[in-house]
Amino acid sequence: MAKFEENLKQSFRQIRDSRAKAITEDTEIEYRRRVEDKYRKVRNIDRSVENQLLDLCPTSTTSTQVGPANYKAEDFVNGDMQHALDRRELVIELEIAVDRYEELFGPYAQAAQIKEVIPTWESKIPKEEPKNS
Repeated sequence: MAKFEENLKQSFRQIRDSRAKAITEDTEIEYRRRVEDKYRKVRNIDRSVENQLLDLCPTSTTSTQVGPANYKAEDFVNGDMQHALDRRELVIELEIAVDRYEELFGPYAQAAQIKEVIPTWESKIPKEEPKNS
């Protein structure tokens, strides 16, 4: 029997199970991507802050990237504050996304990455205790 005909003859339960599996898989992938994207954006902000600070450091003993004549404290503060605000918003979104992922699909496999950018984050899924034999 051909695949097309087999699909037409599936029971309602089989069709429902097949669709449920496809929907679950697509949704889990989308949530995982959302978590990964938020994580990457937070890491990019962290790097940007590091680069902003490095730009203030001399590149050699005789030259500087930013000299006293062209340094503007207000510009530095504005940029630093904007990075902090953007990071805070992304961390909140990341925490919500990973918490929702775990509630819907179980433990997030890269929990260590989340702890890199949110050290206080804890999975809400209880750890399974080893069974004594």
